[in-house]
Amino acid sequence: MHRVKVMFETKERPSKGQPSMKKKAGDAEAGDGESVDEAYVSVRDLSFRYPAAGKAAPPVFDGFNLTVRQGEIVAVTGASGRGKTTLLRLIAGLERPSRGTIELDGVRLSAPNAVVPPERRGVGMVFQDYALFPHLTVYDNIGFGLFRWSKDRRHGRIREMIRLVRLDGLEGRYPHELSGGQQQRVALARTLAPAPKLVLLDEPFSNLDPDLKAELIADVRALLRAVQTTALIVTHDREDALTVADRMVEL
Repeated sequence: MHRVKVMFETKERPSKGQPSMKKKAGDAEAGDGESVDEAYVSVRDLSFRYPAAGKAAPPVFDGFNLTVRQGEIVAVTGASGRGKTTLLRLIAGLERPSRGTIELDGVRLSAPNAVVPPERRGVGMVFQDYALFPHLTVYDNIGFGLFRWSKDRRHGRIREMIRLVRLDGLEGRYPHELSGGQQQRVALARTLAPAPKLVLLDEPFSNLDPDLKAELIADVRALLRAVQTTALIVTHDREDALTVADRMVEL
């Protein structure tokens, strides 16, 4: 079974009468101690392997479990090749598990015989390379996922996101005219604009210099808190995880 280490506890104290989320570092199932009813994101008995020519590839996951509470920011860390990005791709619907289930807000998104398409999951993903559209301005990149919204509602939401990520005055610029940190803010604003139930971030701080990274980590945490979004963040840097997340698990 693919197991994880719970390395960090929630920053917020549990309310009176609520069980503590504190755990000592050591082998434990992620989310161990939470009931199914508390789980907003539930990954149960997940197994997956990439196809390989000629012989069976080793499994990336084999009986993996993870739960995330609503509004929680969870960081996933681990060495290269441990399946951090694959986990995000499975939750986003870009890969199909060979066994197990993935549920979000009580809705089953993935099982071996049925997968909800990525665009119908209510899941947003920020890719490591930002994946901005080079021919679109900041304004149009942020509004890309809002094409079904009315013109006034779309404009209002784009302006709100520009304000939240502190890009006022840059809405007419193109990605190549922005710094790495500004591009990251556009990618995050575009992901948050449609108000997804869950946000996935793949190595969001890996391409930034130390000073800019520290600033962006603080901004990302504040922004996720401001919009009250549940988030799963993949990072290879444990210090980043300790700073940005309520809880850290290590693959």
